[in-house]
Amino acid sequence: MKRVLFFSLFVTTSILLTSCADALRPEQLAKVEQMQNQIDSLEQVILNHPLDSAAMKAQEAEIVERRIKNNYFPDTIDKALAQKMNRFKVMRRSLAPLGYDFINLKNGFREMRMSLDNLYSDIDNGHNERDKYDEFIRFEQSKLEQLRALSDEYLKARQENLQTFDELFPELEAFSKDLAKKAKNRQ
Repeated sequence: MKRVLFFSLFVTTSILLTSCADALRPEQLAKVEQMQNQIDSLEQVILNHPLDSAAMKAQEAEIVERRIKNNYFPDTIDKALAQKMNRFKVMRRSLAPLGYDFINLKNGFREMRMSLDNLYSDIDNGHNERDKYDEFIRFEQSKLEQLRALSDEYLKARQENLQTFDELFPELEAFSKDLAKKAKNRQ
C-alpha cells in the first residue's frame, strides 16, 4: 500500500514538474529566438565592415616606414614627424591582429548559432535537463554579450586604424618618395 501511495505521489509530482516546465517553454523559446535574431544582426554588421584590405595597407605602410628609415637622416628631430611616424607604426602593427579578430568573430558567430540552435531544439522537444533551460539561456546571453563587446571593440579599432591610415599615408608616402628621390640623386 505504501508503495502504491509513494508511486502515485511520485507520478503526480513528475507530471506537475513536467507541466511547469512545459508552461515555460514558449517564453524560453522566445528568448532563444531573440538571441538568434540578435546574433544574426550583429554578424551582419561585422560582415559589412570587413578588414579585407588590411594586409595590403599594412604592407604599404611597412614600405613607407622602411623608405623613410633608409633615407631620412635629420640633423635635428622633427617632433611633428616623429609623432606621425609613431601613430603610423602603431596603426600598421594593429592591422594584422584586426584581421584575426574579424576571423575569430565570424567563428564565434557560427559557434553561437549552433549552440542556440541546439538549445532551441532541446527546449522545443523537451530533451535533456528541463530544469536547467533557464540557466542555459542565461549562459548563452552572457556569451552573446561577450560577442557584442568584442564586436564593438573590433569596429572601434577598425575605424580608428583605417582613419589613421587614410590621414597619414598620403603625406608620409609622398615624404618617403621625396626622400628616396633625393637619396638617389645624391648617388
